[in-house]
Amino acid sequence: MVFLIDEWDKPLSDHLDNEVLFNAIRSVLSVFSNWLRTLHNVRFLLLTGIMRYKDTNTFTGQDIVDLSMSPTFAPLLGYSLDDIKQSFAPYITHIAAQLSLSEDELLAELTNFYDGFCFDYDAKVRMYNPWSINNFFNQWDLSEEPRFANFWINSTSNLVTLNSFMKRSHITYSDIAAIYGNNAQLQYGDLAETKRFSKVEFLPLLALNGYLSIKKICPPIAFQPEQRTFMCGFPNYEVAQSFGFEFFKYAIDAQIVRADLPPDLSSAIAAGNVAMICQYLNEMLSNLLYDALSTANEVQYRALIANAIQYCNYTVREETYNRSGRSDIEIELTDPDTAQVKQVYVLELKLMDKDHDSPETCRKLIEEAYQQILKRGYGVNRFTQGKHVTGIVLVLSARYRQIVAWRQIDNRLASPNHTLDGTVEPMTLLNKPEDTTQSVSGEATAK
Repeated sequence: MVFLIDEWDKPLSDHLDNEVLFNAIRSVLSVFSNWLRTLHNVRFLLLTGIMRYKDTNTFTGQDIVDLSMSPTFAPLLGYSLDDIKQSFAPYITHIAAQLSLSEDELLAELTNFYDGFCFDYDAKVRMYNPWSINNFFNQWDLSEEPRFANFWINSTSNLVTLNSFMKRSHITYSDIAAIYGNNAQLQYGDLAETKRFSKVEFLPLLALNGYLSIKKICPPIAFQPEQRTFMCGFPNYEVAQSFGFEFFKYAIDAQIVRADLPPDLSSAIAAGNVAMICQYLNEMLSNLLYDALSTANEVQYRALIANAIQYCNYTVREETYNRSGRSDIEIELTDPDTAQVKQVYVLELKLMDKDHDSPETCRKLIEEAYQQILKRGYGVNRFTQGKHVTGIVLVLSARYRQIVAWRQIDNRLASPNHTLDGTVEPMTLLNKPEDTTQSVSGEATAK
């Protein structure tokens, strides 16, 4: 007999917030493993899953070979770039033309969204997610425009595991600061050793579930793999966005973020009222604990803002590829009657550090981001597809941890240079959110 067992650990991983049920299921799996070992006519057994749990009699014995972090077997369960170029050549040509991209530009976008999975102890083999690649190219004959969607998160049971563990662990944004900085450190044992219920930790769980991937080996590089430390981060944009969205939902459930924020923010986005958008985003940032933003960089602010907007049921893309660069955030607004994208907001963020926080620096950053949007052609590819595109510059203050200024760029605006500028005063007891005003003279303020 040959046994092929996939996701062996799913019944356990789905109940990391319930130790009694976890232990009951573990006992059943232990009986099953013992039964397997009594069989004398087993020619081959392949066991796949995410977590290694103790006391199931699954990972013991000299006849068990662990292939999980072997560089030899690392390419087994993913696509390489050569695989994609060879197997999907006609699809690449067709979809690139549909999106008004060159083939190299399309491949760069695929890399940004779906590449980066690395789990070998030499940190050399990086693979594309096959499920996401298959689903992306499956759009080639559809009438609507192909999308770089988050396919993987909707195909697995990882969300159940992630949510059960977050409920148990009371995770805050300070816990994921290292993840967004791609500097979460994990030992070899975090990825390869068996765990008890009480010893399952958050960062190893994320890595074993595919939310984190090995980026590099921390120096000095030990000769023995078992002694190595790995720097880990999100493998790609698809995973980063999916994780951020789920964490934002958890943050609302855990009352880290106001539950009534999304409807207000959604209405402001639909109305195109940039001053109000800044107000509600600042309310969200004000609700976060001090340590969550004490050392936040621009990437972390971008993730927070993107997650908040995505939670309002808008399609949000971070670092969208363009011929001359990548825009920070793009938001798609659809026509409720046709379900087609009618409006796109292109956001460019700038973070003003504490040592140079001044009106002069703020104005400089506004102008810098404005020129960046124009010179690098952010949103032009969507404009040529018949979508109306509005550029929005947001300047954040590291001192106040808030948005302090913005600029709207829209060829429908009658103001000089088709722009509208606004400043946002940091929220205080004397500065109420409902005092927001917007003038018609080409400038706006939010108080």
